[in-house]
Amino acid sequence: MKFSIKVVVGVLWIVITCFTFGGSYIIDTNFQMLLSEQRNISKNITETIYNLLKNDTKGYNSKTLGHINNTYKDFVIQDIADSININVEGKKINFSIISKTNIDLDRWSGGSLNSEWLDKLEINKRAYTFEKVGEKNYIKTIRPFVFLENVYYIFIYKEITHIFKNQEQQYEVLIKTTILLSFISVMMSVVFSKVLLHQVVELNKVTEEMGEGNIQKRVKVNGNDELAELARNFNKMADSLKNYVEMLEEESQNKENFVSAFSHEVKTPLTAIIGYADMLRTNPNDINRIQKGAEYIFSEGKRLEQLSKRLLQIMAIKNQELKFVEVQIKMWIESISDNLKYYLNQRNIELEVNVENDFLVIEPELVNMVIVNIVDNAQKASKDGEKIFINGKIEGQYYTLKIKDRGIGIDSKILSKIKEPFYKADPSRVRNKNGAGLGLSLSQIIIEKHDAKMNIYSEINIGTTVELIFNRRKSI
Repeated sequence: MKFSIKVVVGVLWIVITCFTFGGSYIIDTNFQMLLSEQRNISKNITETIYNLLKNDTKGYNSKTLGHINNTYKDFVIQDIADSININVEGKKINFSIISKTNIDLDRWSGGSLNSEWLDKLEINKRAYTFEKVGEKNYIKTIRPFVFLENVYYIFIYKEITHIFKNQEQQYEVLIKTTILLSFISVMMSVVFSKVLLHQVVELNKVTEEMGEGNIQKRVKVNGNDELAELARNFNKMADSLKNYVEMLEEESQNKENFVSAFSHEVKTPLTAIIGYADMLRTNPNDINRIQKGAEYIFSEGKRLEQLSKRLLQIMAIKNQELKFVEVQIKMWIESISDNLKYYLNQRNIELEVNVENDFLVIEPELVNMVIVNIVDNAQKASKDGEKIFINGKIEGQYYTLKIKDRGIGIDSKILSKIKEPFYKADPSRVRNKNGAGLGLSLSQIIIEKHDAKMNIYSEINIGTTVELIFNRRKSI
């Protein structure tokens, strides 16, 4: 069953239940109040009749009229009763006086009275009963009293058909009202459920589309209620899902690129090695070819060895826990630069170092590898006689190392890709210098292990700057 149908059925059930029980309670309460009012009216009438009889019979007593028989007493009391005229709401009240010895005097009762019921009544007490005769309803009120030692009953037989008719009419109105309100409530709940569930229906449609692969779809958010909040949270979840899917796709693409690049990197030197080995095998007496082939096989073998080492380093660093120590930056950078200067002097490249002293928590051997790799890339991109700069500066809670060259630079279109494994900004230049295209990829992993950042800025024919940003508040 759809939720909208549940809403309609629920509203209908509430309306019918509330109006049925509530209306019935009100009608029955009003009915009982009217009956109680009629009992009070009958009580007051019987008391009025009793008081009038009492006043009119003061001259009679048992001492003076004790010898009179019961028939005469009945006649006297009946004669007095006939002289009493009582009107209520413009209508004459008919009543009778019933003698306990002659209950057939009740000429308005519609039949004889139950003598056992009369015997149970106490003097000066009243009894009530309701009776239906044909289509009419009556209230019977009886009050006993004593006259000349005989027991008599004031008997009122009052029609109250209008009260029962009124109750029937009220129930008819209740039924009609309940039917009308049920119809209105169904119409209103249908409209209301459509308005209320519009967001849910749209959310369901978007969910189906996303399930079919359209992860770009989003729910339109209207208002600030709980459903709008649900839609906003769904969109946030969809954004997170989209980012996660894109991340998985990127990882999958990176793995595919890695395998493709790795296959290419291995295949090229292996093809050359096989070719030169075949040449040596088929020309064993050509000394020049043997020398050239051996040198190329050695060179390509060293490049494969370098590639293998880099891959092992990447796998090891990704999975190992680093042991951090606190180092004094100025002294540490100067020791690295001393080792690099001899290497750079071969091309007459000057290394200029200017760092502010501070203490950082790092893994010195790995960060050393990063700096050496960046400086090596800088010298490969620089001409003989150029300068390479290493600057270090405290910037708030961070310490920034900048390695800058004035080399050929990197095109901005490929700048974002140079940290990828096997990517080479200048493949011919790198291959000639035994590069594997893994240096910056390895450096990026090392920097991330330090919760640091590596930013690269470059312009063609102006140079490249690599920025390493470390957190000074990092603890061991």
